[in-house]
Order: sequence, then structure tokens, then C-alpha cells
Amino acid sequence: MQYIETKTTPSEYLKVSVSPGAVTVNIGEQINVHCSAVSLVDTPLEITSVSLALFNSNDSLIRKKPMTLETRWSASTKYTIVGDEAYYRLLFDFSINPIRPEYFSEYTSEAFQIVINQ
Repeated sequence: MQYIETKTTPSEYLKVSVSPGAVTVNIGEQINVHCSAVSLVDTPLEITSVSLALFNSNDSLIRKKPMTLETRWSASTKYTIVGDEAYYRLLFDFSINPIRPEYFSEYTSEAFQIVINQ
């Protein structure tokens, strides 16, 4: 299985490993998406949710699917290919500094290709 290493943008607070990094599938096929994250800052950080965000070839968000947090630093989901996907990114919601929390929502900086067999 191919993994891709990326960071969240724009803050780069999280380093993320995602699989699959690219996938070739048939319409109706399910893919397993898994990620793990590492904090790149010294302050306490808590991931509150992770979503799989699907985009079309015009860079428009077409849908999001919540992922299941397996541990504090990893999440996964099964996604059924519908056919209008072009690529995906992961969306992380997280907070830093529990005493005076700041909340962030950031996408991974790298896009991961979905190639549909014709």
C-alpha cells in the first residue's frame, strides 16, 4: 500500500501519513482510507475530528465523509467510489492550548488522486 507524507496547511501544525496515496478503482468499489498524524508543535494539541473531503476536477468540494478516530492520532474510513471524484484531501479539526484553546480546521496540503477505470 502506498503512503503519502504531507502536512496540514496553512499552519503546518500536523504531519500526516495517508494511505492510499493514489488509487485506481472501479465505480462502486470501496477504498480504505487510513491516516496517522504527528504534532509538529510543542504546545498540547487535540484532534477533534477528521473528514475525507472529495473534490472534482474543477477544485470544488463535492462531499465530505467523517472518519472514525481510532486513536488520538489516527483515523480511518471506508469510502464507496461514486464516479465524480477527482482527488481527495483530509480535513482536520483540532485545538491547541487547552487552557485558552484556539480552534483550527485545515486540509492536508497534498491532494491524493482517484483514477476511475473506464
